[in-house]
Amino acid sequence: MKTPNHRNKLTITVSPLEPNISEALLENNLPTNPDAVSNHFMKEYGWDLLSSRSIWAFEYERASLLLDDTIPDFNGESRACTGVCHTL
Repeated sequence: MKTPNHRNKLTITVSPLEPNISEALLENNLPTNPDAVSNHFMKEYGWDLLSSRSIWAFEYERASLLLDDTIPDFNGESRACTGVCHTL
């Protein structure tokens, strides 16, 4: 997917979720508070801090997660994709 200014490119990869995460999504059994999602994934599914904080959105009906897997820059700035999250 290319951005409107044609200077950036977004690449998407797809992989299956762990069965217990899929079940939790289908059963609507995840925290609704965005601040609690990261802790839930670390405690319940053994995700590391970086992975658990990269969750942008989840979709219950199709048991899908959208993750930002970009690497933060050297200055410790937030991820570059955060600014375009709302357009995806």
